[in-house]
Amino acid sequence: MLNFMKSAGLVLVLILTAIVWDACQKENVPIDNSNVLPEQLSTPREGVNCGQVKNTVYKSDGMLVFADEQHFNDCIECLEQELEAYNDACESQYSTATAEQLDVLDSINNFNEWQPLVDFETSKSFTSLRSIVEQQSNQWLDAQITESINFDNDPDILCPILDEETRALFNTDGYVKIGSNIVSAQDWADVALSLGDCCAWRRSSKYTFDANDHATKLANRQVKAKIAVRSRLFRSTLEGKITHYRKVNGKYKKRRADMRLGVSGIGFYGEGCTESIQVWDRDKSFKKRRTRTVVASILSLWREAIVCKDDERWWSKRSGLYFYVDNEDYQFLVYLAK
Repeated sequence: MLNFMKSAGLVLVLILTAIVWDACQKENVPIDNSNVLPEQLSTPREGVNCGQVKNTVYKSDGMLVFADEQHFNDCIECLEQELEAYNDACESQYSTATAEQLDVLDSINNFNEWQPLVDFETSKSFTSLRSIVEQQSNQWLDAQITESINFDNDPDILCPILDEETRALFNTDGYVKIGSNIVSAQDWADVALSLGDCCAWRRSSKYTFDANDHATKLANRQVKAKIAVRSRLFRSTLEGKITHYRKVNGKYKKRRADMRLGVSGIGFYGEGCTESIQVWDRDKSFKKRRTRTVVASILSLWREAIVCKDDERWWSKRSGLYFYVDNEDYQFLVYLAK
């Protein structure tokens, strides 16, 4: 098991104000993301050779093996970069097509949005957790009755690892070897707060948006959203994921939509749940995708997130996932909360 460390560093403070959504209540306070750049891509560290990073991954005892956690993180970021480039190239061929038209073209062209991950897995003769969760999620969706569907039961939302790039590195049993440590996917799972404070280093919140949240924009559509904080050796992350569904012939299917998303939050010291000056902040611009993921990192520092809604600091220091569908005339948001 990995040993975690806590230390300090310096970044500018970000004050979050936003719309609060959770299963019990909604608050109208829009997030201020006016200073966010149109696109902030996660890129491998300077000097990292992605070809070498991937080539030095090998399979042993049914698991992928990484030299250390930096190697593991570099591989995730290289795969993210490849995945974005692959999908961007596809969309650029049909730059004037709508999301619905791209769905038709995907069917005609037998397009797989996850092909770079499939290629990586194939190169290692490896069956990944990602492929299993994708298969189970599609089977689950096909079996649902539209009127009673509950996306909280989707294998995709139940998987403790949000992003497909990281899932691609775990085997079907949910294990990967990093250095001399065998790491389980359950190391990403939410854990009960054993301490009496309001900070969490593994915590997630989720919400499914539908016509009850925006009658016009989400008519016959739903968007499943999840945010999670994960603190690990070498980096702490705030990650958000959204998946768009459209009703097709009476059934909800994963379909493209033009969506923008981002995450923002203030890191806290776990000991005493005190505010630090490190922040998570990353935004992705509009793209026509079925699923979108955004990850913000605080490197080489252990940082947690405030999650207690009855703590007065939560209202100004909380961590959130915000996103837009079709255009920026309405903002949706899920906050990380206990």
